[in-house]
Amino acid sequence: MCRPEKMSAQLEADDLVTFASLPISLEKTNRNAKIVIKFPSATVEIMDGAAAETVEAVLLAMKVLC
Repeated sequence: MCRPEKMSAQLEADDLVTFASLPISLEKTNRNAKIVIKFPSATVEIMDGAAAETVEAVLLAMKVLC
């Protein structure tokens, strides 16, 4: 479970923030969430057919936050 202190952490002025573009494909029309992770303050859903890179990026982000 995510520790609340990590989920609400404030960045300092000199903290480096990096954003990455994640490729998405909208080719499938019948998409359902295949992975659902629920937190007290948020829900993460990874859709059926998501690229392996997307799943990895989401799980790595959760590792950093939790």
